[in-house]
Amino acid sequence: MKTPSIFSQVTAVFLLLSLAGQSQNDLVDVTTVINNDQSVSFIYKKKGFGNFYLTLTFMYLENSFPASFNGNIGSSQGNLFTLRPTSSIRSIGYSFNYSAFRGKFNSRIDSGFVYLLPVSKGETVFLLKHVIINDHRFSRQ
Repeated sequence: MKTPSIFSQVTAVFLLLSLAGQSQNDLVDVTTVINNDQSVSFIYKKKGFGNFYLTLTFMYLENSFPASFNGNIGSSQGNLFTLRPTSSIRSIGYSFNYSAFRGKFNSRIDSGFVYLLPVSKGETVFLLKHVIINDHRFSRQ
């Protein structure tokens, strides 16, 4: 039996990571609505349950002030923001992309809630705080 090459292994891992990252975007849709006053509303709709952290950035934006969205969404649907034209005689030109990540960014721990951990009674465990900032991982005991 032939062993898979490094290239095919790396390709398989990249494909799986791409699919895993893409699948969360499939759970949140961002659409636009052009209003009567030429403004553009950005609306999200969740297909999944729970909270998501959504980032939306523009690759191209014309006839409007710069905007973006980075925040938590919890409702099943809602309005993110509305772009207003700088010139009322022209429409807004835009191209954007977005990413959705399951979970709530900067969530607060409820000290009144009893968290159950999957460990036996009397067993000693070490808890780590794990943070990712700009693709760098930090851990702390």
